[in-house]
Parts: sequence; structure tokens; C-alpha cells
Amino acid sequence: MKLFGNSAPEKAFFLDQVRRGEYLHQSLREYLPESGRLLDVGCSAGGLMIPFAKRGWSVTGNDPDRAYVEYGKQIGLNIELTAAEEMDAAGDVDLIIINGSLEHMYDVHCVMQRCRQALSENGLLLIEGRALGHGLEQGMLTHNHRRYLSGTSIELLMRMHGWEPLLITEQPLCGPTRPSAVFVLGRCAVPSDDVQLERVKAQGRERLDSYYRGRFLALVLPS
Repeated sequence: MKLFGNSAPEKAFFLDQVRRGEYLHQSLREYLPESGRLLDVGCSAGGLMIPFAKRGWSVTGNDPDRAYVEYGKQIGLNIELTAAEEMDAAGDVDLIIINGSLEHMYDVHCVMQRCRQALSENGLLLIEGRALGHGLEQGMLTHNHRRYLSGTSIELLMRMHGWEPLLITEQPLCGPTRPSAVFVLGRCAVPSDDVQLERVKAQGRERLDSYYRGRFLALVLPS
């Protein structure tokens, strides 16, 4: 499958992936073991994995776009051509990264279940998504974005499927070239109960209301 027409990844795109991987490793260093197994879900050409590999990590990625997968394979990266909903779940991964890919996927609950099965007992999951609010303001609404994400929506997904969020931030953990992103890092835990999920939903509604109310009133009320 080719998701982006007939174009292959450009070198500049791949090098930016590598730089973002370097930023990401530095940003997460306090949470990470010295080395381990990394799975990059929806990895594109896989450049984000290279800084981890240089530090002794065993790295694997997957992506449904053949051109990007082949580009990464030519460099020597281990990338499987598959959709995230169909990926193998080995159960021995220490860190899974979903970096700007979850908004493109068909079945996020299936993906979260497979990620949970793939992680080791104390494994970590990092999700980066185009942030609802900031993303819309900057015009990042494209035909292949099936959803926008917020810290709350990612936290809910994690808690529903068995992660405890450790970090929720809109700080640029991957560096300055991907603005308008939200990052959530979670560790394997038991799924949250309904009371906890409802509390998270209520907090999320309050944040959305406070974010949009002023902007909406500015549009509809005369100055």
C-alpha cells in the first residue's frame, strides 16, 4: 500500500526523524532503562529509532506504507510492512512509541490492545498526537486525520487499556519541527475503573471549555 501517492521519503524527512528521535530519547531519559526493546508503531521510514539503536536498544518498527518501509529497510532498519491493527504482539517490548500515527489509524482500541499485549510487565507506551485546539488553530486538518487528540483523550485510552499515565505535556519532547503536539507517557498497570474514567472525562470537558470559550466568543461577538 502507498498512502502518500507515488512519492518516496525525502532525505530531509528521514534526517528530521533521526533528530526528533534524539530529542525524544533525551526527553524521556529519566523514565527509560539503559537499553531494551523498542517498537515504533507507524514508524514511517524509521528514523526515530536510530538514536535508540545507537544506545544499545533493539529496535523494530512497522508501517503500512510500502515506500517508507522500503526506504528504512535499505538503511538497515527492521521494519514490518503491516497496519498497526494487524501487527504481532510478542509481549517482550520495553517501550512502544506511537509518534503522530494514532490519528490516522482505523481502530484505535484494537491498536491499544495489541500494544498492551506486546509490552513487558513494566513496559512504557508513548503516544504523540496532533493536539486538539492548537492543531486546529494552525490549520492541521487533513484528509487522512481520522481524529484529533488531546491529553485527556489519550489518557482515557491508556487508562481503559491498562496504563497509568506518568507524563502528559504539550512541551516539544521531539524538538521544534513538530509543533502542536501533545505527548502522554504511560506505564503498564491495571485498567482504571469507571469512577476514575468519569473523573478524567469531567476534567477534560473543563479544559476544553476553558480553552474554546474565549475563542468562540471572540468570533461571534462584535468588538
